[in-house]
Amino acid sequence: MEQQNEPAAMNPPVDGTCQVCREQPSKYTCPRCSMRTCSVGCVKQHKQDNDCSGERSKTHFVSRDQYNYSNMMSDYVYLEDVSRKSDTLSRERLRADRRDPWPVEQRNRALVKQVRAMGINYSMLPSGMSRHKMNKTNYSSNFHQVFWSIECCFCQKGQVQRIVEHSFPSAKPLRGFFDNLLFTETPQGKGAYSVIRYQAKEFVNAGIERFIVALKKPEGPKDTFINLTPHLDRTWKDLLRGERIIEFPTLYIWLQGDMDNDIKLEEKVFVEGPLPHQQQSKSKGPRRQKNHNNNNNQDTTSDQMVPSTTTGIEEPTIPEQAEQDFDTKESVAAVEHVNQENEVAQPLDTSSSIECSSEDNNKQQQQQHNQGEYKDIQ
Repeated sequence: MEQQNEPAAMNPPVDGTCQVCREQPSKYTCPRCSMRTCSVGCVKQHKQDNDCSGERSKTHFVSRDQYNYSNMMSDYVYLEDVSRKSDTLSRERLRADRRDPWPVEQRNRALVKQVRAMGINYSMLPSGMSRHKMNKTNYSSNFHQVFWSIECCFCQKGQVQRIVEHSFPSAKPLRGFFDNLLFTETPQGKGAYSVIRYQAKEFVNAGIERFIVALKKPEGPKDTFINLTPHLDRTWKDLLRGERIIEFPTLYIWLQGDMDNDIKLEEKVFVEGPLPHQQQSKSKGPRRQKNHNNNNNQDTTSDQMVPSTTTGIEEPTIPEQAEQDFDTKESVAAVEHVNQENEVAQPLDTSSSIECSSEDNNKQQQQQHNQGEYKDIQ
């Protein structure tokens, strides 16, 4: 904390005159250095002479004996001001994110989709990790290609010089990357190429023909690399096709004769056509379409036989199966109809039997009544 050491302010004149001109009576007191002034001219003069901002110091040291209510309110207002500015910055950041027409997460998803469509097993790290922060790989919808960040590790005499170069188009050959980085007189890009070439001057003097270029495998032994030296004239996307990449690729470069004996170089295997996982997805498509057609075409009447793709045995077509299902449905409907008739007939028979029994009772009662009358007459 800074402490006020202003002799003029600490010892103001007793008569109350201006401390600048020493002629007029003072009217104003500087809130920062407490100097007494009489006019605007004297205020400006005192600011210029003493290099004073004229603003009250909110963080200067105040001893416990001099601490009073005004100092307490000053501290309270200062804390409220800090909290308000922090809240304002947070709101402005949220508004800036909303104004972004293409948020970061959406751009990352689009990048992963485009890179995987190229046949590269690509993945990204969480946003807080340092490798993710260094990555500037992006997909350009105008050029319809991916611009890569590439990490180069120049290895010589047990030392590794790491350089990260950005915006290398995937349609260019790898030789063009080293030409622009180390050899071209007018390099394209925003990198500090003079510093890079000074740090890798042994490689610049040796020339690209003495380079041993290898791609680092993110998974596997640390001393195992993929040899790209014979394929410097192939495009960058062809070299990355079929490989596993996390955020951005890493290249290791040695000069011939300087590579350690423990390092193992594997031959680059170029993948032609769709990758295995892409073949599986494509093979599932027609099978799903066939099942969909089976469900929608059950009412057709074709009598053709379709050979099975798995056993080679001819199987009945969809119309024959539909006819069998229709016959089965007819038989089931007929049985249900008979059962319904039996259920309806049963209460009808019961009611008729009840009516017959009631008629028999009436006849018996009539006969008994007639017999009684006949006895009375006799």
